[in-house]
Amino acid sequence: MESENNNVVNASNKKPSSKGFQPYVMNEQNDKVDCLSAPGTVNGEVVEEESVEDKKKAKQLKYQTEPFIDLSNFDDMSNYIRTSDNPFHSTIAIIELAISKKSNVKMEDILLNIGPIFHEKVDFYNLDQKQYIELFDLYVNNRQLLFGSFDKIFPLSKIEDKQFIGKRLLEQISNTTQCNQAEKLLYLFYECNIDNEKQITFALLVIFFKMANWETLLYLSKIRYKQSKCSMSDDAWFELSCMLVRASPSIMTRFLKTLKTYSLDDTCYWLEKYKQFDRRPIATVPNPCCPEDLYPDLKEFPNQPTRHYIGDIKLKILFVYKEDQFELMLNYLKKASIIGLDGEWLPIFSYLPNRMSILQISTIDHCFILDLLDFSNKSERYKCLWQRFVSDILENQDIIKIGYGIEHDRENLKLATNLTSIQFNNVIDASKYTLKLINHFTEFDTQIFNRDRQSRMRRIFLNIVKRSREREHGQQGLALLIYILFGKVMDKSEQMSNWNRRPLRPAQILYSALDAFCLVDAYVLLNMVYALITANGGKSYLLEEFLKLEKDKITDDKD
Repeated sequence: MESENNNVVNASNKKPSSKGFQPYVMNEQNDKVDCLSAPGTVNGEVVEEESVEDKKKAKQLKYQTEPFIDLSNFDDMSNYIRTSDNPFHSTIAIIELAISKKSNVKMEDILLNIGPIFHEKVDFYNLDQKQYIELFDLYVNNRQLLFGSFDKIFPLSKIEDKQFIGKRLLEQISNTTQCNQAEKLLYLFYECNIDNEKQITFALLVIFFKMANWETLLYLSKIRYKQSKCSMSDDAWFELSCMLVRASPSIMTRFLKTLKTYSLDDTCYWLEKYKQFDRRPIATVPNPCCPEDLYPDLKEFPNQPTRHYIGDIKLKILFVYKEDQFELMLNYLKKASIIGLDGEWLPIFSYLPNRMSILQISTIDHCFILDLLDFSNKSERYKCLWQRFVSDILENQDIIKIGYGIEHDRENLKLATNLTSIQFNNVIDASKYTLKLINHFTEFDTQIFNRDRQSRMRRIFLNIVKRSREREHGQQGLALLIYILFGKVMDKSEQMSNWNRRPLRPAQILYSALDAFCLVDAYVLLNMVYALITANGGKSYLLEEFLKLEKDKITDDKD
């Protein structure tokens, strides 16, 4: 899976509700979460809220100060706080102004400048609860305010009333709608050393998983409906969305409202699918077996559109989850001179790193899909074979390993296998060469091939040059490299799918196999292009660097 698709995007822009809060509370008897629905209460106790009149005064003060404060003039800000009748609100007004207006001055510098003046005029540890609540809200709801710099000026973690801090954290957690807010609360929670640790830890975990699932649903919805339905298959969409809603049932109402804005028919169809999905038992350990271990030639798979890249129809695909299969794979790979590597994992936004579900290893005629799900429960012999795979294949200097974003794959591979160090020797990361190769082919002088007009490789190379010079490719990442070289579009409709399901669907098997095989295919073609260029008296230092491969290492000790 290419690294650019693992970028986490905050899809939710909803602000915390102003109608009160519903904090999660740990039930000590059964460890379930209950909600206290009364607005303005925490654990059944009333918390004083800022009056409407006070809010209006603070808002008026904020707008009155805006024209008179120069954010680039620290003396101006300091004098404003010193001469103010209400230094606390004046300080808050400056920070809110800095947040709302673009400025070349860093927020950290502003806080460091106004902090000493604030403490000179205000006794921070004797503020009332309304003022502490205002600081909480300011910190949590603004990304620009980082815990380190904010806590130096407003040390919320040093407040002695730990019971109040704990209650406020629970209230904030219940109103949190974005993962970045939950992360900020987590920092504050650990620094405060609060008594009701179990209660808040559980509440934070609940909100983290709920928000991660919700943001993933929004992201997948945009891929499904705003890009094109070809970018995500029906099976992949329904499996993932149903799984996420089942894991966090409280987000179903919001999800259905969002789905209705895209398609009412799809909303009704999704509900029918979910009813069927929800009746399935939840397995604690997914069945690692596939119905067929050895898949037929690619020509036996369902017909692919002619515009899609399908590689070599003679490619054999083996799903490896047994010890004897693993040993067969090792013996075969030892004879290979080049292999393509790629990995797939569950496309879920989470504060926890994703563990790789499968690792694809392809040669020119075989692709092995190695099952890594539930690796810790594999047999001892399977784990020993894995160690042999690392030493005999991944660390082997005589075997070229080619990947796309291979460093990211290596990190996820470490998590899946619980190994502290995995070293790849003799590697090519194609992601570092894609744009360089396109620019290289765009500027290449094709006149050197005039004496070899009938050559098939000449026609292939001229087509590569022609596609490189197109202004709009409509592709990115690995798909862009394959389009430039072969003139075919990669089918990415299974990229965002449930890679933890067993057995994998045939469409997933095909997609994952081609993702690894295409890297080997690209290497072989570029090798032929290089031979054509040198045979006609040309030079390509970039292809020499790519193909000859200075013995590069990817290891944990590289720094």
